[in-house]
Amino acid sequence: MASVQVSKRNGVPNGFLAVIGGQIDGKLIRKFFKKKKDAERFIKENDKTGATMDKLFANRAELEVCINRLAPLGVSVLTAVDFYLQHGARKSNPSYDDAVAMFIRKKQRVGRRERYTNQIKKSLDSFGRFIDAKTKIGDITKEKIEAYVYDFKRAVNAKTRTGVLTNLSVFFNFCIKDGLLGLNPVKPIDRPTVR
Repeated sequence: MASVQVSKRNGVPNGFLAVIGGQIDGKLIRKFFKKKKDAERFIKENDKTGATMDKLFANRAELEVCINRLAPLGVSVLTAVDFYLQHGARKSNPSYDDAVAMFIRKKQRVGRRERYTNQIKKSLDSFGRFIDAKTKIGDITKEKIEAYVYDFKRAVNAKTRTGVLTNLSVFFNFCIKDGLLGLNPVKPIDRPTVR
């Protein structure tokens, strides 16, 4: 935080220090002035820059996590923010298992049959075990779903794999409708050919 401090030399006040805190590298900017009003003016002129630097410094850990999560995708933080804003900001990014629980509750509330909710929950739980159910729904990619359907489930017939994709698509459409997600990662996936 920016402040004006009395500067002392050999214990005797000799002027004022304008201190602007929270630089990205953690260092403070200190500038000496003979008069207090000059130090205050310097802080006022640099207040916006200082506040921005304070914010960056305070959020450096979160920024580092974001950069690391985006690295495998080859995407910058700015690109991710633009994408997020363009496709509708989510009100949350719950874990997969929490989102599935919300989905099932909603289906039960609107009167879907127990047989339907049990069947779709079983299908969604199986996918959850494959990806780790604690994964945030915003981190579930088309590639992860394809790996599950076309690699992990390759021994299963095409009709069953199509059913899995349908169940996942219904679930992700619920997430979009409920404001939890911006896009359905199942949508661009080609369906298996049912002979």
